[in-house]
Amino acid sequence: MLQRRLPAALTPFTRLACPPATSTATVALPRSHQSTFTASPSPSAPHPFPAGDSGHSAPHHHGDIDFCDTSTSFKHKSSLELARSATIFNLCKVKPLVQNASKLIGCTRKVAGDQLTDWALKQTFFKQFCGGEQLSDLHNTMAALSSHGVGSILDYAAEKDLHSPSSTVSPSDINAELDINCHHTIDALRASQAQTAKGYAAVKLTSLATPQLLVKVSDVVRDMEAAFDAFIGVSTGEDRNTASLDRVTFAKKAAEVWGAGEWGEAFDKVAKDGRLGYAQFMGEFGPCGEHYGGAGLSEAEREEWAKVVERVGRVAAECEALGSVSVLIDAEQTYMQPAIEYVTLQAMRTHNKERAVVYNTYQGYLKKCEERLLLGIAQAHAEGFHLGVKLVRGAYMYQERRLAAEKGYEDPICRSLEDTHASYDGCVAHILDSLHRIEVVLGTHNEQSIKKAVAGLHLRGLSPTSPRVAFAQLLGMCDHITFKLGASGFAAYKYVPYGPIKEVLPYLLRRAEENSDLLGSSGKETLLILQELAGRSLHLQPRRRFA
Repeated sequence: MLQRRLPAALTPFTRLACPPATSTATVALPRSHQSTFTASPSPSAPHPFPAGDSGHSAPHHHGDIDFCDTSTSFKHKSSLELARSATIFNLCKVKPLVQNASKLIGCTRKVAGDQLTDWALKQTFFKQFCGGEQLSDLHNTMAALSSHGVGSILDYAAEKDLHSPSSTVSPSDINAELDINCHHTIDALRASQAQTAKGYAAVKLTSLATPQLLVKVSDVVRDMEAAFDAFIGVSTGEDRNTASLDRVTFAKKAAEVWGAGEWGEAFDKVAKDGRLGYAQFMGEFGPCGEHYGGAGLSEAEREEWAKVVERVGRVAAECEALGSVSVLIDAEQTYMQPAIEYVTLQAMRTHNKERAVVYNTYQGYLKKCEERLLLGIAQAHAEGFHLGVKLVRGAYMYQERRLAAEKGYEDPICRSLEDTHASYDGCVAHILDSLHRIEVVLGTHNEQSIKKAVAGLHLRGLSPTSPRVAFAQLLGMCDHITFKLGASGFAAYKYVPYGPIKEVLPYLLRRAEENSDLLGSSGKETLLILQELAGRSLHLQPRRRFA
């Protein structure tokens, strides 16, 4: 609640942005997960840490966080910055503008030139959603965030898609560029170590591998998963997390599917206790494994894939050496995601023995998100590593649906927003039930999901400010959430992308498209900003500028 009185003309902003508080007990949970959220901790599974061990002095939270406290959330921003935010958010509501942004920018470059176009972007969308063009630009931003209890997740935001031009570039030049991107990620990891909070850096695998190769490897991973299903005699992935093969069955099925070979001897080298489960099968016989036969990839592609695996390993090894830093592997489009998830989980097998060094990203808007998460949890238990999870809703919805319609396959996205909410909150419940083997970054702008997660921690007898649970929002969005969480003692982070304007343009366009829906549905943040600006104009209260 604001500690100042607003004129009658502005009270609708207050009512719209801040409805009456709802107690935790009345927060509606997805029907299929209500019992999971209210379950008591299992007496047979000791809690990984006692309540209050996070180092924070915050009170015990039951999910009743006030996200309408603008005096806390916006005190770090000048009125000019708030006005810029409100203007950009309102522009994002104009769907024709957002949908044609790429064409408009292209036309502007032709008419006004690159220099003027880049300057205009830097003063508006780039300044709102990005930390700078290079790592040295981020120091002031990181320091300012840290002073308000908010950490930084650094992200060199170069990304590519299948339509990115590469056919005219030589393989050696492509690999040189990918190696440079790898160095950028390692530099970000080192910079993130400087903050007092646990350090994170994010990386898109399309900055370490070509999209074309990721698509090919994704096809191989799907074929391997189908082979495992055929070996165990099921048609879906539901039983992958519990099923296993004996030596005779594996050797017989492998000969049928892959042809003659010394499959029995290969089984003996990798099987545990005479059984071969999904995790060992994919790890040893998949495209990262010692016994991979190369089906589906040419010799040149296998060599390129080995370089990708080496880059991911280099990044993970740097995290281990730094000690308190982790890397978040971002999710991308579903036609590349199997390869991304596969190499990420293989890196976890090697580097996540003591803590979550490498995190995989799960997208709650995908119909199979819970299935993939449960499979990852089962792999972590089977292999004895800590599962690093970044859970988001997803940022490629329009593209995914367009492609599914064009290619004639099933839309991978949940049918409705309510289904996406249920998927996300259900995944949170599964994570909290296995928190002793999981470390998680909950990347969400949804207040109710955050409150449910906090309530879920409390109901399990876990510290609401657990060091195993972090919350993250994008730079330039939902400050009323992030800064309130930080002020309340939670592990709160901002995703801070950076990079040359032309390389981060795909990121900026996706942010604008995402904001179009987010702001069009509620517009709460804009209303809170207007509320704060109105209060400042009445009281002429200066605010410190955000560096």
